[in-house]
This record gives sequence, C-alpha cells and structure tokens, in this order.
Amino acid sequence: MKVGATVDRLPLGDFEVIDFGAGEPDFSTPDAIKQAAHDALDHNFTRYTPVAGIAEPQEGDRRSLQDRLRRRLQREPGDCDRGGKQALYNTALTLFGRATR
Repeated sequence: MKVGATVDRLPLGDFEVIDFGAGEPDFSTPDAIKQAAHDALDHNFTRYTPVAGIAEPQEGDRRSLQDRLRRRLQREPGDCDRGGKQALYNTALTLFGRATR
C-alpha cells in the first residue's frame, strides 16, 4: 500500500510512472470473466489450481504451450517463472548483479 501511495504522490511530467504495488487494475472486470467466476462458484471450483495449470480440459493447450517454450526458449516449462512478480523480481536481481539462489 505504501508503494501505491508513493506512486500517487509522484509528479507526472514527461514520463509515465508504472505502479508495481498492489496490482489493482484500472479497468472493470470484463463480463465474460465475471460469468466464468459465477460458473466456477456454481461448480464449487474454488481452490487454488496447481502451478502447472489445469490438466483438463485444456491438456492439449498446455502441451502446445510447453512445446512452444521448448522450441522458442530452449527451456523446459518447469524452468519458467511462477508469476509476474516473481519474474520481475528475478529480472531486477539479474540487472543489479545479485544471484537469485
């Protein structure tokens, strides 16, 4: 919350300030996503999903993405970051010369 408050106090000049604070979107939730949330609640689908994703019914989609990662990045899917904040954290540590271990 402190990061967001600091960003709000920054003067807006000739540059754009990107707030990496709480992650509050600046737009309303699209109707299709709200409907999907209602459907998930109706089907008692309310727990965290596995890090690797949901196996069914998108198994083909997940395998397709894994294959693309292998080809384009020459990495195994398990080597990828676990989320946006983790990816930014790892990038910052790399840029500032600190090991991620």
